[in-house]
Amino acid sequence: MRFFDELADGYFKTDDAGAILFYPWGTRGKGVVLPDEEKRREAHQTMKRILLVRFLVIIVASFGVGSNQILIPSFTLRIALFVGIFVIVEMCLWLWWRTFIMKFTKGLPATEIRLTRHEYNRTVGINRKIITILLTGAVLLLLLALIGMVIILNLNATMPRR
Repeated sequence: MRFFDELADGYFKTDDAGAILFYPWGTRGKGVVLPDEEKRREAHQTMKRILLVRFLVIIVASFGVGSNQILIPSFTLRIALFVGIFVIVEMCLWLWWRTFIMKFTKGLPATEIRLTRHEYNRTVGINRKIITILLTGAVLLLLLALIGMVIILNLNATMPRR
C-alpha cells in the first residue's frame, strides 16, 4: 500500500511558514490550508482509497475484457461493457471525491500558492528508490503487454476464417 501512500502524498505540500497545504484537484486547482495533522490524515486516507479503487477496477475490468468468452461471447460487447463499467465507476468516484471535498474544505482558508507539476512529480518520486521506480515501470509494461496480447488473441479467435 506504500505505493498509493506515495501517490496521495503528491497532493500535499508545506509552505515556508510550516502550514500544511492540500490540493484536492492536484495541479489543476487551488489549495487549502489544513489546520492540523488530523485533517491531513483524513484527506490522505480518502485520496488513497480512491486511488486504490481506481487501480482495482482497471485490473478487474481488464481481465474481464480479456477473459476468453466465459460469460460474454462477443469481444466487442466485452469492450463496450468494460468502457461502460469504467465510466460509471469513475463518475461514482468523482462524485464521492467531490462530495468529500465540498464538506472537507468548507470553512478552510484557500491558499494562493499553487502546486506545480514539477512539485507533484518531485514529491511522488522522491519517496521512491530508483529500483522501485524501475520495477513499477516494468510491471506496468508487462501488464500492458499481457492485456494487448489477450486482445490480439481474442481478435484472432473471433475473426471469420476464409
